[in-house]
Amino acid sequence: MQPKNSVNKLFFMLILLLLAVSTYTWSTPPDTINSFPEHRVQGGSFAFYESIQKNIKYPRNARQNDIIGTAIVALTLAPSGQFTLEMVNSLSRDIDKELTEAFENTQKLWLADSLQQQDVILFFPVTFLKDGASFQRAEHLAGFLLEEIKVVAYQTGGGRARVRNDHSLYEKAVTFYHDKKYEKAMKFLDELIRRDPFNPDYYKIRAYCHFELDDEIAGCQDYQKLPVLLHQPMPAAAKNICRSVLNPH
Repeated sequence: MQPKNSVNKLFFMLILLLLAVSTYTWSTPPDTINSFPEHRVQGGSFAFYESIQKNIKYPRNARQNDIIGTAIVALTLAPSGQFTLEMVNSLSRDIDKELTEAFENTQKLWLADSLQQQDVILFFPVTFLKDGASFQRAEHLAGFLLEEIKVVAYQTGGGRARVRNDHSLYEKAVTFYHDKKYEKAMKFLDELIRRDPFNPDYYKIRAYCHFELDDEIAGCQDYQKLPVLLHQPMPAAAKNICRSVLNPH
């Protein structure tokens, strides 16, 4: 009898094949708002974005380590006007902290809505970029992201950001992946996902690496990004495996 992990890996390889041939239908869940709720904020979107831009900074440690990319902040808004935050795509602990503080500072602006029957979710993309650096990002076809917030760190003294291009990162990731050096492959995939959280292939490859390293929970968390962030349905086989992994009882 095959060990459980071996069986799950075989299923996971089948899932990858299913993903390659599936035709996805794009849809927006009813709890996701695809436009800014002007009536829920004192001063509307102008006041909200003005507060964010005023309070958000590019953390020094992130600048020094050339961390760039697009963070995704999910704001779950209750009818009372209170909200909770989740970093759907994290760039670093320092940036997470900076974003949390900047968004929490807007709490005083949000208003209650007696007509709202349930919590709703707003997704905010926040791009951190160093002057002289660039990266590519896939189009977000689901279309529910709100206006992008940009934080740019300008170089002083004529210096340039020391960042590798996306093509180089992807080549390294694929090379290590084919050589079965999964931990090394994931370091480059982590960087690619920080830069482009809308590319489903990055999540699929990283999930496979996690499964090969017997980290089924992390693998399934990557698969969950498909419906949550990209609004792509998970195949039934993936759902069944991840349901038992993430909710064993």
